[in-house]
Amino acid sequence: MEPFRLSGYSNDERWFQAGPVDVTTTVLVSALATLSLFVWAINDALVEALVLLPDRVWRGQIWRIVTWPFANAPDIWTVIGIVLFFMFGREIERLTSRDQFAWMLGILTVVPGVLGVVLGLPSAGIQLLQFAMFGMFVMLYPTARSFFDIPLWVLGAVFLGIQILQLVGLRDGRQLIFLFIICVTALLCMRAFGLGDNYPWIPKAPLPAFITKDPYQKANRAREKTQRSKRRSGGNVVAMTPGSQKSLDAQSQADMDRLLDKIAGQGINSLTSDERRRLDDLSKRLRGQ
Repeated sequence: MEPFRLSGYSNDERWFQAGPVDVTTTVLVSALATLSLFVWAINDALVEALVLLPDRVWRGQIWRIVTWPFANAPDIWTVIGIVLFFMFGREIERLTSRDQFAWMLGILTVVPGVLGVVLGLPSAGIQLLQFAMFGMFVMLYPTARSFFDIPLWVLGAVFLGIQILQLVGLRDGRQLIFLFIICVTALLCMRAFGLGDNYPWIPKAPLPAFITKDPYQKANRAREKTQRSKRRSGGNVVAMTPGSQKSLDAQSQADMDRLLDKIAGQGINSLTSDERRRLDDLSKRLRGQ
């Protein structure tokens, strides 16, 4: 098993630079969560206005669906949650992109927030998003190890177990349900953004291309549909993009299959500039352009 090490930032991952700090999505969210601790110390009513309270949302305070991760009070578990969110969130962001990761966090916030309002589940705090980041990282790197050579999945199980025990002890069934919603949403996000292809049992929710930032999304789906038809029929079918009127020679088709397999397994950002140009050229040839 490989020890876990944090990777560095690349220039295209940041939104902007504040002095020596590269401000990425992870840095921005972690900074806002940290700021909320100081705001709470100054005036806790300001932080209370961010908590997901279903009855207040029904009265028109819609922003609570989005702001609940930033409703934090200063304690050791909150600080640990912010640190873990930063550590593992930056790794998930590195595997996707700043745009994709921002959309992922938006989904992880809004979907549980909406369900929490519908089901009457109040909630708050960055710790819940931290569990999502930690869980996704452990599933993507199940053999990674931390300090003292402890497998990360063991630490994740311990932290999750402590959280569940606390909620059971407090008889807080609503928070248990909200935690379950967060975990399920994280699994669906991981698969939808192309990070969980090693877990085919997780449903792959279709997301618009402007969210996944994958210009070959339609071609990928058409190819998967063609491959399923091929497996069912046992015949030889040439994979083509939607609306295509032409086919490729054997070598070109093999190149396209290889590139689409790479996108399916590692995401669009795994392609080099030459590979992107090659795929664009093959796509145009299929469309007869």
